[in-house]
Amino acid sequence: MEHIVKNNLYNPTFTFVECNGEPSDLSSCTVKYILKKRKTDNDENCLLSGEYVNPDTNILQFEFTATDTVNLPTGEAVGAIKIYRAGGKNEEVWSSEYIIEEGVFNG
Repeated sequence: MEHIVKNNLYNPTFTFVECNGEPSDLSSCTVKYILKKRKTDNDENCLLSGEYVNPDTNILQFEFTATDTVNLPTGEAVGAIKIYRAGGKNEEVWSSEYIIEEGVFNG
């Protein structure tokens, strides 16, 4: 389980590769990262989200500032990557389970 500390920078990074080990071509895709309390929660009610449109690399780093994470609820959460392809073969991969915790300097 990964940890996210409230009121701190959070930078999840994902590397996308094909089955043969070659870098994935995401240049005609939209790639979203979402963090939710439960998988069944609506995406519109997610805790954090970020997206890349037509990225030119297969390594994507999403950046969430301390301001973005300050109001996260403590406890468990789940993250997902959603890939929307121009050809319509969309994918959803649940990346990890997380523990959101208070930091040393949270008030």
